[in-house]
Amino acid sequence: MDIHMIDLLIRVIVADNHPVSIRGIKNILRTAPSIRVVATCKTATQLVDTLSKTRCDVVVCDMLAPCHDTPGGIELFRHITAKFPTVKIVALTLGGGSVQLHKLAALRVSSILTKSDPIEHVVPAIYSSVLCSGGSYRSPRVAETIQNADSYSRRLTPRESEVVRLFASGLPVKDIAVQLGRSIKTISSQKRSAMKKMGAASDAELIRAALDGVGGDSSHVL
Repeated sequence: MDIHMIDLLIRVIVADNHPVSIRGIKNILRTAPSIRVVATCKTATQLVDTLSKTRCDVVVCDMLAPCHDTPGGIELFRHITAKFPTVKIVALTLGGGSVQLHKLAALRVSSILTKSDPIEHVVPAIYSSVLCSGGSYRSPRVAETIQNADSYSRRLTPRESEVVRLFASGLPVKDIAVQLGRSIKTISSQKRSAMKKMGAASDAELIRAALDGVGGDSSHVL
């Protein structure tokens, strides 16, 4: 697709609590055909207020913290999609864990990037969000993380699934070991293996992944 041949103006709001990130994104968009940055925001409240007053096609948005009565993170994206349904979202995530990425995909966020991706990915993400019917953009890193999590979680062994199910139900490792008649070392090893397969970087992410059924049929885990 030759963007130069399209008579179109894409109005973009950049929202990030780091001024350096805002400057970097603005710089890369300055030379992008048909894209104009119409506003920048540093907080969730400022973003929602700006959206209510400014004509905008795409929001390039960090996982902003909650501010006053305005939700932050994924809940902010949920709020924006409900209140401003015509606005497309290019989400910028810091960690890019598979649990978070699956939640963003479930929200139908137009495009997903991580902050460790080259900043140049912002441009095709914006174009894809607006110009492609039902279009979305996933950076190679994001696409690989989601694909690997889906693939790995379907390959949990029955024992790993059992450990994850019990851990997500609230049992600590030592109690799981007693209940299953295995050593704490074995249970810990099976839990670590499951975390790697499910793309969970912490106990909290493992529990969320189990409850959400990330990567396949949730009955496989819970």
